[in-house]
Amino acid sequence: WAAELAAGIHARHVLRDGRMVVPDDTGTAVWADFNTGLSGVVAFLSRLAHGGPRMWLPRSLTAAKPEDSGADAAHATPVPADDQDDERG
Repeated sequence: WAAELAAGIHARHVLRDGRMVVPDDTGTAVWADFNTGLSGVVAFLSRLAHGGPRMWLPRSLTAAKPEDSGADAAHATPVPADDQDDERG
């Protein structure tokens, strides 16, 4: 799902002063905000490419718990970008 979201982000990009940027949730402005702006997009794409926990959240909220199993535990462990292509076939 993350790769599909990244494709959607790319589809919405615009060029501003020769740079690729992504509009905010309104689709009409570009901001550097974290939740809906460029900072959040960069954090998301960096995590997609390199893995790691979500920024600005305590590890206790983002780490898998031993009692987690199945899909829940799988979502807590990031998949390296190189392995994502193999899963899609």
